[in-house]
Amino acid sequence: MDEIGSAILGDITWDVGTKSARIRVLREEDYDLPRKFARRDQEATIVHELVHLRHAISPDARTAHDEEAIVVETGELLRRNRNWLSLAVME
Repeated sequence: MDEIGSAILGDITWDVGTKSARIRVLREEDYDLPRKFARRDQEATIVHELVHLRHAISPDARTAHDEEAIVVETGELLRRNRNWLSLAVME
């Protein structure tokens, strides 16, 4: 799970065998941020969890739990796609 302080922003569970996954994201109203920033953080959280999933189905699935690498890759994806507001909220 990804945390800032005591707030859990999101998590993902997956089952490679059944090719299924479940992402949970903190509700907008539970953020300590203005609504538009909460929405952007939700977007960044979903991208982050999808990066975990991408690593989980890779040949070296151990990297799916390397949180530092996942954070770096998420930031790179947001930069590449010029998603500056989500990136700013994430950082």
